[in-house]
Amino acid sequence: MCWVMRCSAVFLVSGFCRLLVFAAEFLGAILWVQTTLAVFSCAAAVLH
Repeated sequence: MCWVMRCSAVFLVSGFCRLLVFAAEFLGAILWVQTTLAVFSCAAAVLH
């Protein structure tokens, strides 16, 4: 019985870590897109 709980705990922790990594990459992509858009709009405002 103990090894079942241990295995499920390891599975939960690894799944949680994977979820955190996915969330971090998702947020990073959103920030990257926003930064790129801001730079482009700033350049357009300067050029015009």
